[in-house]
Amino acid sequence: DFGLMALFTSFAAIGVSFSSAQYQSAIVLPESDDDGWSLVVACVSLATCISIVVLVALQLATFAAPQFTRPIVVGLSIYIWSLAVTEALNHWLMRRGKFRILALSRLGIVITSTSLTLSLGFWGWKHAGLILGAVIGQALPVLIVGSYVLLTRASGTRSVPLLNVTQIIKRYQRFPKYSLPAELVGTVSYQMPVLLITRFFGPALSGLFAL
Repeated sequence: DFGLMALFTSFAAIGVSFSSAQYQSAIVLPESDDDGWSLVVACVSLATCISIVVLVALQLATFAAPQFTRPIVVGLSIYIWSLAVTEALNHWLMRRGKFRILALSRLGIVITSTSLTLSLGFWGWKHAGLILGAVIGQALPVLIVGSYVLLTRASGTRSVPLLNVTQIIKRYQRFPKYSLPAELVGTVSYQMPVLLITRFFGPALSGLFAL
């Protein structure tokens, strides 16, 4: 069970490393809040596209993770999207100085994930409980914080023109050009032991390694 969870989080970490092309790091930089919000929109859009690609790719390439059933693959795509959106929202909250909301968001993720995981474990859900607890525990606070951010955005309009998003992506293209390869290589190398141990020795041993 812990081995499958470790494999799940490894795939998620790799997906998140390139899901928003590292544009979330640029959210705090523009002078204009409209430009910062355009970066948030870009990150959420990219994360949505990457999550769909992961969903389709793992459905077709079952050899990449034969232990993953279709519900687990769907959960993985949702989890990757939630993690990527969380990073974008966190940088937006830091830009706006909403550190209290940021702290409450992180606390909510921990409490929700832990409560669900323990509850589902007691009910005998095993690895499905670990994965479902992580997915819901990450997605639910993101939806709440995302709603808060949309409702309390102070300046500009909530809808951002596509042209502005395209221009801001071009302006900060050095982030995916230079930060993305390093982040991706670092994440893959860090997750490689779990992937290799699971591939050659099975999830039981990789679960012990992850613990």
